[in-house]
Amino acid sequence: MKNSYNAYVTGYKHNKYCISLNYEGRRLRFYTGAAIGIDSYPNKLPENQRKRAFEDLLEQYVNALDKGWLPGTKTIPRRRKRKKVTSDHLYAIVEKKEKENLSDDYITELNRREVKITRFATYLLNEYAYPSLDAAFKSARAILLSESDIKSRSKLPALEREVRKAIKAPYTASMA
Repeated sequence: MKNSYNAYVTGYKHNKYCISLNYEGRRLRFYTGAAIGIDSYPNKLPENQRKRAFEDLLEQYVNALDKGWLPGTKTIPRRRKRKKVTSDHLYAIVEKKEKENLSDDYITELNRREVKITRFATYLLNEYAYPSLDAAFKSARAILLSESDIKSRSKLPALEREVRKAIKAPYTASMA
């Protein structure tokens, strides 16, 4: 059973139009083709072309309704979520581009970008990872030096827990 609807072009301001759709007792207005996934903005056209453009857009709305589209169910596809880019991904792109038949200038530019990526990765390691690893090492060393004479095996698990606890704080701080 088809849903009943009534669709028509309506003027709402001086030389501005919209598509009015009476559907399930509601009056809906559409000013663009975005609701059915069409990139159409008829009110941006010159005034003498607007009404004809809305009549064409009305046909597309009617076709969409006949094919099963319901108001509010389909919109313009949303942008995909961006994936996190890793250095491995960037290196793979650079290697792929280097295998192509490219100009020398373009290859030089790719190499410059590779050097910039390497420098940035080195900066991140020097700024965040290495200082925290150094702090973790110093904490563990201090604990081990304070317990210089371990005479029984039963003290080792407690010592290991203490070392893990001392290492965890600076290490996790650098990875956050």
